[in-house]
Amino acid sequence: MNRYRVDIVIYLVSALFLIGAVSLWWHGVWPSSSGVVLEPFGQDGIGTGLEGYPVSGGSGPGDQGDDNLDNGSPSSGLKDGSPEVPTIVVHVAGAVLRPGVYELIEGQRVHNAIELAGAADDADLDMLNLAAVLRDSDKVYVPRKGESLPPGWTGMAGTSGAGAGSTGGGNSGSGGVSFPINLNTATAKELEALPGIGPSLANAIITYRTEHGPFKDPHDVVAVPGIGEKTYQKMAPLIVVR
Repeated sequence: MNRYRVDIVIYLVSALFLIGAVSLWWHGVWPSSSGVVLEPFGQDGIGTGLEGYPVSGGSGPGDQGDDNLDNGSPSSGLKDGSPEVPTIVVHVAGAVLRPGVYELIEGQRVHNAIELAGAADDADLDMLNLAAVLRDSDKVYVPRKGESLPPGWTGMAGTSGAGAGSTGGGNSGSGGVSFPINLNTATAKELEALPGIGPSLANAIITYRTEHGPFKDPHDVVAVPGIGEKTYQKMAPLIVVR
């Protein structure tokens, strides 16, 4: 009888030991509900956290994350609320590598425009006032070495504002005529100061604009009888319309 009781005690102790071992193993493998549940890797091989946001570089609710990105659009370089930088548009022509229309910051100078367009190897920069301040609608004409220009011409033609001649002052040609010449208001004397234009063609220009209205573009002057493309090319750096 005593032996039977001893066996029962042994069995009970063994059972309790086994239950304890199983319990310890169970809790060691499976974390409690208060622990962090490990999620499997997604299709892209990126682990996810509890809320499904990517762990590698992602952001959850309330974070700024990618909200600070501009989706690849170019940055203006100005913060919100900053005053807009005033700009001007100028035309660069003549002995340059990339003639055309350029936008610059207001207050920039002739040399800034030429740097954008790129001076050609045969550009005669000494004919220009490189320090002159540009204005909106100015035209910078860079002459070539050996190119003949009217006396006093420095290559600057402005089209903005009253009396816009060269930037920083007028360009006085023969007979005291200031360049550039506005085709829509020029007198016969002023027109005759242009290369290739004599009294007959000067009167023809005045007659044409009286009958057809103001010129909208300097190149429109080729519509005047007697003025061809070659004559226009000679006078192009010296004329404007406004």
